[in-house]
This record gives sequence, structure tokens and C-alpha cells, in this order.
Amino acid sequence: MSWLKTLWSWFTTPSEDTCCTQPHETVPVDTKEDEKDIQKIVYDICRGAGIPHRDIVKNRISQIFDEWYDGNADENEIRKTMIAFQEAHPKLKPKLQKLNT
Repeated sequence: MSWLKTLWSWFTTPSEDTCCTQPHETVPVDTKEDEKDIQKIVYDICRGAGIPHRDIVKNRISQIFDEWYDGNADENEIRKTMIAFQEAHPKLKPKLQKLNT
């Protein structure tokens, strides 16, 4: 019977070297989520303006904007910077003309 109690204690009692004696690790915040949010917001803005998916993906508009943009993942702030983005990237400007209408 004592072996059964020993076996039971292995499954019910936490060992010293695991949960209670070591401090918990701090998990770093993933900044990729913000980047994805910015790219998604730019994609949605472009699609809403009528820019085809093919043009957005082929020209990497969302990724290039994300590299260029230095701000929060806020749709209104991103919309305010679209004209400056077009001026900074003249090759993309023809593809983004629908944003100006």
C-alpha cells in the first residue's frame, strides 16, 4: 500500500525544482503584432479605396508602408500619412491614386 501512496504523491505534489522555487520568466511583448496590425490597416484602407488585391501584394504596399511609417497602429493616423507616403515613394504613387479621391 505504501508504494501506491508514493506513486500518488508523485502526481499530486509539485517537485521543488519546478513551479514554486524558481521565479517565473518574463515573456517579451511581440512587436510583430503591431507590424501586422499596421499592414492589415493599410491593406484594408487600400482595398476600401478600390485598389486591387493583386496590386497591393505585387507592389508590397503594406510592407513598404510599415517600414516607412513610424507611428501607432491607428487607422486615422495612417490615413493622414498616406499623401506623405505617396510623395516619399513615387513609384507607388500611380497605384495609390485611388486613395486621393
